[in-house]
Amino acid sequence: SRASPLDGAATAIASAASGAHLAPAATLTTTRASSLVFMVGTDTQGSRTMVAPAGQTVVGQSNSLSNTFWVQRTTAGVPTAGTAVTMTSTYTPASFPDRWSVAVIEIRTP
Repeated sequence: SRASPLDGAATAIASAASGAHLAPAATLTTTRASSLVFMVGTDTQGSRTMVAPAGQTVVGQSNSLSNTFWVQRTTAGVPTAGTAVTMTSTYTPASFPDRWSVAVIEIRTP
């Protein structure tokens, strides 16, 4: 189902991925200039400190003995519509392959 938009509110476009290989990652193509892209993820095999690449920022994370939950975003708005943005995270020691799931959304400017 689709949520009803609020008058004047920005809209969102979403993508998701999961895996047990390589680093957590998903790609989304922006639909509007100046959009922010967010990724929320979970790693269910260990307590990790997630590290975002250049141009992305980890906004917050929570760890238990065997799980990691985190949110990250593009550091700045993506200037051009139609840009493929790959959101990814790593951690050290990089003992891939952990099981992970991520969801990526575009927060579009009104």
